[in-house]
Amino acid sequence: MTTGGKPESREPMLDIAGGDEARSRRILRTVRAARDRAQDPELRALLDDVANGRRGARDLLREPAFARAAAPALVNLADAYRGLSEEERAEAAEEGRRQEEEVQAEVDAERRAVMFGPPPSSRGRPDDEDDDEDFETRSYLR
Repeated sequence: MTTGGKPESREPMLDIAGGDEARSRRILRTVRAARDRAQDPELRALLDDVANGRRGARDLLREPAFARAAAPALVNLADAYRGLSEEERAEAAEEGRRQEEEVQAEVDAERRAVMFGPPPSSRGRPDDEDDDEDFETRSYLR
């Protein structure tokens, strides 16, 4: 489906993604995972609003419920990062790049499907099984 000549996105575009659909999708996955794990009902509702496009991600920064959850999580993240070796940091960075490429490939494939239809390998093929007549017994070249 298109709107104004552009493919209509199935997911909200986050205000902090700078118009990058793949970046928005990666952030949305994180927001949804945090929402699903959130114990605080107020935080869960805030994250649900962001995940469903009812609020912007920047709005979270102004919310006390987010600050209560984010502060200890950021401290733990910083401590964990400081505990990594240079090799582990490089591995983590490479894993992040790999995940970014995967999400970008998903977005690109969806855009191609909207513009050109599904790839040939996934298009339905005629069912040849019903047409399996035995032509070996017939000879038209006698």
